[in-house]
Amino acid sequence: MLGCLSGFQRLVLNESPKVVRTPCIIHWQILAMKMLPQELQEVIKSVISSVNFVKLSTLNSQLFLQLCSELDAPNNALLFHTKVRWLLTGKVLKRVFELCGELKTFFSRKARPQFEALFSDKSELQKIAYLVDIFAILNELNLSLQRPNATCLDLSEKI
Repeated sequence: MLGCLSGFQRLVLNESPKVVRTPCIIHWQILAMKMLPQELQEVIKSVISSVNFVKLSTLNSQLFLQLCSELDAPNNALLFHTKVRWLLTGKVLKRVFELCGELKTFFSRKARPQFEALFSDKSELQKIAYLVDIFAILNELNLSLQRPNATCLDLSEKI
């Protein structure tokens, strides 16, 4: 539909050759997210791996749910991360940060030292907290960009 050779873009350019094409303003922040330092990208990958370890197994999910109920955790479920819904990354990170003590206990019982270390190390927890803040701001920005009747000038000003 948006192909520059035979889609909508080509039809518009045939009618008005001076039209300037720009990528969708809402998706610019996705590009900014990809520019995070490698160190923070590794933390995101580790967090997502740990969440997927818990969520991909029904037994692990049930054991984690039971652990959270025993410890009276504020939340008792992790959110499953998918790459398709990148907005979910911020919510996943926030939930993991809220449940970091429970996750540390869970991974120590499951003998997963790489995940246990992630939730034991203060510097790693600080990185996770920093990422939670970054993604909260990006999610808030994205939602504010999706309002009706917004002009390109309004949206670029917000960005």
